[in-house]
Amino acid sequence: IRDRSPSRGLGDVYKRQEVEYERLRQAWDTLNRPEYREKTWAPAQEKALERIRVGLSYDDEEARGNSHRWLYIDGPPGSGRSAVLMEAAVEAAKAGMKVLIVCPTGTLVHAYKSLLPQCDGIENVSVDTIHGVLKYKRPGSDQKVEWSPPSALRSKDCILIDEGSQYDDVEMQRLFQSIREQPHQPFTCIVADMQQLQPMVSGVFVRALVRSLQSVSLETVYRSKDEVHLEFLNRIRWKQPTRQVLQEYFEGRMWRDSLEACVGRSIEISRASGQAFLWLCSTNKGAAEVSAAAVRCVGITEAELRCGFLPDPASKSGLRIVARPGVLVRLTRNEDKIRGFVNGAIGEVVESLRGNAVFIVRLLETGNLVLISPMEEEGQIFLPCCYGYATTIRRVQGASLNYGCLYFDQKSHHAGRGYGYVGVSRFRERAGVYLY
Repeated sequence: IRDRSPSRGLGDVYKRQEVEYERLRQAWDTLNRPEYREKTWAPAQEKALERIRVGLSYDDEEARGNSHRWLYIDGPPGSGRSAVLMEAAVEAAKAGMKVLIVCPTGTLVHAYKSLLPQCDGIENVSVDTIHGVLKYKRPGSDQKVEWSPPSALRSKDCILIDEGSQYDDVEMQRLFQSIREQPHQPFTCIVADMQQLQPMVSGVFVRALVRSLQSVSLETVYRSKDEVHLEFLNRIRWKQPTRQVLQEYFEGRMWRDSLEACVGRSIEISRASGQAFLWLCSTNKGAAEVSAAAVRCVGITEAELRCGFLPDPASKSGLRIVARPGVLVRLTRNEDKIRGFVNGAIGEVVESLRGNAVFIVRLLETGNLVLISPMEEEGQIFLPCCYGYATTIRRVQGASLNYGCLYFDQKSHHAGRGYGYVGVSRFRERAGVYLY
């Protein structure tokens, strides 16, 4: 009687439910942020940071107007450009200044948001895509894009533009015009490696712009300590490698079997290492081919696929989504940039809440939980995602990977300048990058 009274037992159940609910709520609400750590900077990095500090130090309007208000920082992948940009943002935010980081893709926005450290003033840093900053609106596919000049820039003291080589002339000219029209003249820094991916249309404007700015070059590469890997990157940065050079670099890691067999091998590597293995393709179509092979390799049947939910048509994938725990999906819309629900982010299905229509995904990069549910656009109802075993090289610029495979699926004509260079440079070591 003493331990089995109905009221006591029911109370214990409620308490256990409350504890479990609180645990789940905290897991859902938590945004994982790293602690801020002091770094030792190389001379070139310190020079770049000092230029930014000087640019932000002017209180007198006349002195500010006569000073350099723009800075260009260049350097190869892994040279610490993003680390310098992040440190500049944190220092300015700590001083009470408003900072804006501009990125070409939602994936990069998510990467920066996940790197923002826990420190005083960090709420002063905002990160957005260039289209988000310029307030583009696309009400319909047949209507012209509207543009609303960003009055919000009036509150920004420091504007940091990452991966400058990727911006089309139209967007970059509009952003440049908007910044120049600000009466308080915010200090602006463009970070780029012009040997990397070029814009989809034209990038003449940004190349001409950076040649007219004060600049700092970062040379030392910090992403990798693999000497062979670094030597290969230095070669392909400036010219196309010979077949012999490629065969030597990819020795033992050049896959020639069927696509499905190679994708199955990559899944085995991922399971053995406990880390994601990502295929990097030239086009969305190639990424869809890899995902189709991966779906078969993880045991999803044709019957299950027929009952799956439609993926985002923008992904060029016709594979219906089966929300099985452990399946990888790639988000295709910028729905919640704070949590990391951005185009290109990859996550693992954790739990289905309503069949294949509503489910929870844990993002691989941060561990944040996001909710996937159907959306409607132009009369179509679909999920804002597709399978996430592959993505395009353009979406991973700025990322660092441990394992992956390059698949240059664009067979009708050669890929744009920098695809091979950017693809290989995403990896920390030579042993982690494969070629199909």
